[in-house]
Amino acid sequence: MTGEGGTLAWWIDSICINQEDALERSEQVRKMARIYAAALITTVWLGEEDEYTAPAMELLDALEPVELQKLKRIDPLAPCDGMEELCREELGFSIDPRAWTALSWLYKRRFFRRVWVLQECALSMAKMWVCGSRLINPDKLLVVSDYLLSSGWSNLRGFDNVGAAPSALAMHPASYTSLLLRSMMDQGPTFGSRLVTALVHSRMCESTDPRDKIYALIGFFDGSHEERRSYQILSPDYTKSVGQIYLEATDFLLNDSEDLLVLSLGNDRTHRKLKGLPSWVPDFSVTCMTGFGLVRRSIYCASRALKADWDIIYGAKVLRLRASRLDSISGVGESKFEMINGQCHQILSMLADMDDAYVTGQHKKEALWRTLIGDPDRGGNSPQPRNRSAAPSSLETSFHSWLLYYSALWLGAAKESGDRYNLIFTQLAELSDNRIFPQVEEILQLAKRLKRGYGLTSALAKAVMPYKDAFRNLFHARFFRTRGGFIGMGPLSLEAGNSVWLIPGSEVLFVLREKPVTNRFELIGDCYVHGLMHGEAVDGALPKMETIELE
Repeated sequence: MTGEGGTLAWWIDSICINQEDALERSEQVRKMARIYAAALITTVWLGEEDEYTAPAMELLDALEPVELQKLKRIDPLAPCDGMEELCREELGFSIDPRAWTALSWLYKRRFFRRVWVLQECALSMAKMWVCGSRLINPDKLLVVSDYLLSSGWSNLRGFDNVGAAPSALAMHPASYTSLLLRSMMDQGPTFGSRLVTALVHSRMCESTDPRDKIYALIGFFDGSHEERRSYQILSPDYTKSVGQIYLEATDFLLNDSEDLLVLSLGNDRTHRKLKGLPSWVPDFSVTCMTGFGLVRRSIYCASRALKADWDIIYGAKVLRLRASRLDSISGVGESKFEMINGQCHQILSMLADMDDAYVTGQHKKEALWRTLIGDPDRGGNSPQPRNRSAAPSSLETSFHSWLLYYSALWLGAAKESGDRYNLIFTQLAELSDNRIFPQVEEILQLAKRLKRGYGLTSALAKAVMPYKDAFRNLFHARFFRTRGGFIGMGPLSLEAGNSVWLIPGSEVLFVLREKPVTNRFELIGDCYVHGLMHGEAVDGALPKMETIELE
């Protein structure tokens, strides 16, 4: 564009790249990071205004100056009497529930889901976001995204779906994810370790072309000589198939990372979209955060200092490695999503059958509440010395309140006088008599209160919140018990008869499913087993190592 001030060049991605020409597209995508970094300003069109835009902007203005600790004391999804009064008490102002719905809809705009937004946000020197006639300050939105991610508000979906699974759209706004990626560009000993970290952070982002889940991140890391060399290995090439790119990326990350984190990115069959991928190759196109993610690096050390020993048989697309079979799964319970939506029979049954003393010497109630959350500490830091639990014991009090609330919901989800109601009531009464669950009279009283349409009292809502917040860890996981008496959380598709394995070089354990061919297995996913996550299997009599193949 030429005017009185001179010539101004505009680069518009949807116009300047011929999406139908694979070679041109490959060449242009290699330049995109440099284009954003060199641009005077990056302008983003979010779309036209709607009825949610104005109240969402007002809420952004109100939340920006609020201290994070104040925000964390309130859960917008708690069905609590006097929510506006609670907000006024903690924040100094009341919040109309409809404003949260409006903010949720703002984050649901396509812009916040696109993986390419990460480069636009992180690499541009100056940014301007336009929504209809309104200009949005990206920095302000970054601050609020920080609040949403690191506080109890992170599962925001509005008030119409209490207890539902955390929303990917609000959990990981692209604006905040880009900030994380920008901050870690110089972190990590290798390009591979930095890239796999970026893949974890950006997992919930979407792309029209599945290959872009890899290519959109490469541009963050092309500065050093090492990165330029690695960049050539993963250089955008749209003539390759999605499966080939994902296989090559996994191979590279296994070779160039400090651990086997990439194996934890693998999705079990419940979430996978692409057909034909080996079970050990992650389907990066999936936008669901499964497994442990990055939390494993700072919390667990299941294999201690044992060195990884693996190689890839490319012709058969097989990962051959040394590993140790620790246990097998004898019982499978409900998933976390099923638990918060009224299903609990299998877990209650397994809990009733367990001895009061768990394998670690802890009472089974303590083993249960620590297992359900993966036993992290509240800040995500390293755990206490080995064989000691990391999560603060103060969470046990909140767990008791959480049990009271969800026991009432479980009863409420079953029809009174029906077989399911009688079964759950009997199980809760038995566990209540053993002082594992709250008194059954308390549960019945709260169930009646909820059935009449009343919410939690303010005091109970506050008491439930710490454990409810911790419960979001390993959300897409299922409860299980092993033949050796351990309990754990693992992939949704695990089954009785699957086995638990220790793979040297990994901080966590894995669930494998045996195939008809000898020593061939399917990788189901990573798992938490209470009492085996801090090297206990290595310290004791480690079962023999076997050479197995994952297909």
